[in-house]
Amino acid sequence: MFYGVDIGGTKTEIVAFDKEMQVCWRKRVATPVQDYELFLSTFTSLIDTADWATGMQGKIGIGMPGLMDRHTGKLLSSNVPCLTGRQVMDDLAHRLNRSVALDNDCCCFALSEAHTQQARQFSRIFGAIIGTGMGGGLVIDGQLYRGRNRMASEFGHLPLPATFMRRYNLPEITCGCGLQGCLERYQSGPGLLWLHKHFCGGTAQNGDAAGKLPSW
Repeated sequence: MFYGVDIGGTKTEIVAFDKEMQVCWRKRVATPVQDYELFLSTFTSLIDTADWATGMQGKIGIGMPGLMDRHTGKLLSSNVPCLTGRQVMDDLAHRLNRSVALDNDCCCFALSEAHTQQARQFSRIFGAIIGTGMGGGLVIDGQLYRGRNRMASEFGHLPLPATFMRRYNLPEITCGCGLQGCLERYQSGPGLLWLHKHFCGGTAQNGDAAGKLPSW
């Protein structure tokens, strides 16, 4: 049995697959983003429930927002702040008494798509995710390309161009990664809602922002 776990800034979802990669069971819970101990206990409870539901201990693979320091194993996660500076993979493995594989969710997405029948014909595959945050993954010849600091394709943490800042009178918003003016703070789901409020006042509901924002 294999457990695929998607940890996001809003929800955590687990899907259990059998050896034929057929879905056997799934469950979704809210992600604790501020309390690390609550995060660990919530994740452990989710895995315990999966073991009970499937009748066996599954192998665990996790995709989540953020970057892992290749030397220390510590994470930097702007979407789930309580994970920053924590050795999440080691802590979860200790709690669950089994090995845990963990990687950036956008990289997992891109690698998965690159191995589909439709994408195998291409030597370069780029996948992008826009949700609570935003990021991407680049696959070259079937392998993830990470770059020297494992930040290749993390376009969500590139700065918004200064010309845009000046033209539309946008403030430099501090990002959860510690930088200011990251694209993620303006172009993710919450970022688009912030832009609507900034330009139009109020909050966006049911696509009310359509046609109201300046054309970039």
